[in-house]
Amino acid sequence: MDTLLYDWPPSPLSCTLDVYRRDPMRSVTVREARENLRELLDACEQGEEILVERRGKPIAKLTGLAPEPLESRASLRATLPAASGSAADLVRAIRDEERS
Repeated sequence: MDTLLYDWPPSPLSCTLDVYRRDPMRSVTVREARENLRELLDACEQGEEILVERRGKPIAKLTGLAPEPLESRASLRATLPAASGSAADLVRAIRDEERS
């Protein structure tokens, strides 16, 4: 649904997709968007999508940004010493030390 562009009048397919959305998209007028921008941005941060309309026609969609990808840990792993044995052997050794 994110890639669907809103054109007017809407095609039957886009209407069908909107009807079956689990969370209907909230729509606001340009004036409401201007007056409540902070609240709308907070809602977008929480994952909500908001449709902005002018004279009843959709003109924009507000959505939150995708989180930035985590940086690679490859350089950190390269600095760690190689394991001398398996993790299972290490757990067994620790367990045996605690029992003794």
